[in-house]
Amino acid sequence: MKKKLIFTFIIALMIGSFSCSTYEDGPSISLNTKSKRLCREWKIQSVMQRTALGETDVTDLQPEDYTIEYKKDETWSKLSNAIVSTGTWEFSDDKVKIRLKTDGAPNDSPIVYEIHRLKDDELWYYHIVGDTETDYHFIEK
Repeated sequence: MKKKLIFTFIIALMIGSFSCSTYEDGPSISLNTKSKRLCREWKIQSVMQRTALGETDVTDLQPEDYTIEYKKDETWSKLSNAIVSTGTWEFSDDKVKIRLKTDGAPNDSPIVYEIHRLKDDELWYYHIVGDTETDYHFIEK
């Protein structure tokens, strides 16, 4: 009986430790680290912009070749309109935000995205410039 109680306690502790998701839209459990889930090539699926006037789907305004790849060495490369941009990336301490620095840009001006979902096959994040929030949804390429 005592072994059964200890086993039940351990299982409950494990479930409780996995129940809180870092990201608003999940996943609630993943066996892969956040870096492992991020580091791959992503293809744009949708882009929405929100302002005080409402929400607009701007997916059709994105180039067909729009992809971004995050690499394990904390570098990234983006293809958009046949132009390649590169730089470095890093997670915030709580791994809820990702900071992108573009090669050749001033170091004090990274673009910061807040992650909503980071799954093995989906990446959702947004950033705010002025009064416009732009929400990007990617799928694994």
